[in-house]
Amino acid sequence: DKVFNKDIVKYTKLSKPSVSVAVNNLVDEGYVYREFRSIKLTEKGEKIGKELYSKHLYFYNLFIDLGVEHKQAVEEACGIEHIISNDTFTRIKKFIGEKLNR
Repeated sequence: DKVFNKDIVKYTKLSKPSVSVAVNNLVDEGYVYREFRSIKLTEKGEKIGKELYSKHLYFYNLFIDLGVEHKQAVEEACGIEHIISNDTFTRIKKFIGEKLNR
């Protein structure tokens, strides 16, 4: 499927100018490129996207297992996925895995 600025505006509820600036920054940083008017991920962007999604799913599932309400689990997982480093994420998974194996 094709993704356009208007789709990002609708999904994120950000303003059109904010989305335009953010997409332009992602283009400049090599994460996405424009194909006609649609936005496509570069290889670099796809790699980062998969890493973020992996973090999101992990924390979302953890929060659900802890009894956190769905909406809150989604919002908090979304926040964490963007700020946690890959190193810290790996350490958390290892730590929790070791605790669960006791």
